[in-house]
Amino acid sequence: MYNNQKSGWEYSTKFSIETTTAPIIILGNSRGIHDYEPQIISTKLGSVCYNASRDDQSLLYHYAIFKAITKRYTPKMILLDISYNMLGNYTHNYKQLNYLLPYYATHTEIQPIIQTKGSAVNTKFLSAFYPYHSMFFTITKGYFKKDTLLDSLHGYKPIEGAINGPLVNKKTDLIYPLDTNMVKYLQNMVATCKQLGIQLYLSIAPYYYNAVTNDISVNTVQNIAAQNKIPLLNFSSYPTFLQQPALFRNYENLNKKGAEIYTNLLMDTILSLQKR
Repeated sequence: MYNNQKSGWEYSTKFSIETTTAPIIILGNSRGIHDYEPQIISTKLGSVCYNASRDDQSLLYHYAIFKAITKRYTPKMILLDISYNMLGNYTHNYKQLNYLLPYYATHTEIQPIIQTKGSAVNTKFLSAFYPYHSMFFTITKGYFKKDTLLDSLHGYKPIEGAINGPLVNKKTDLIYPLDTNMVKYLQNMVATCKQLGIQLYLSIAPYYYNAVTNDISVNTVQNIAAQNKIPLLNFSSYPTFLQQPALFRNYENLNKKGAEIYTNLLMDTILSLQKR
């Protein structure tokens, strides 16, 4: 049933790992999947784009998708969404690797990432049911329901509605432990893109926060980007968006209209950089 899904989260993961050959790939969490519109990117850059982001996932997941894709083919461009706290050491991020378990036996390139869950992973695979035990409802839904709209949007999931709340000051200069695995994986992604000639762009989509600065994860990403001369395009506090709450679904996600404006702005910025 898992291998015959027609839509849904697991379908998107499987498509990203085993099927897509899009020259442009978007990687990110909920901000990645809601804020970046592949069709606009395809039109602006003249290449097919697929949004391989997944809600509530961390760089552990993004790196696994990246490894699986680059084992099959070499994309022209990777666009990685950067978010606050993304390099934090949180147990939840490792639990979410459960969604990659169906690929453990057949995709050796992502086994080391899944193994960061702990030493018990290998023994648990003695049960053929184990890789799917937490996915019953999503698999069932994806098997019986074909979402043609999802296919036409190339992995992008637009959201409607507008925020109902004031612009707030958010202090993000928090001190929290960084996850050494994720820092290493980001560095590995940068190195692999350089080796394979993949254009890597790091971008921070808008937040509906006032003066969001000094997050330790973003500072770390900035350092890695600067050391490797990788573009980091920071639109987190871009005035155009801070002045228009109607462009946001909530404080961290753009709605459909906001995503369209942001994606156009991001692509125009990338095109400008490419002309230099």
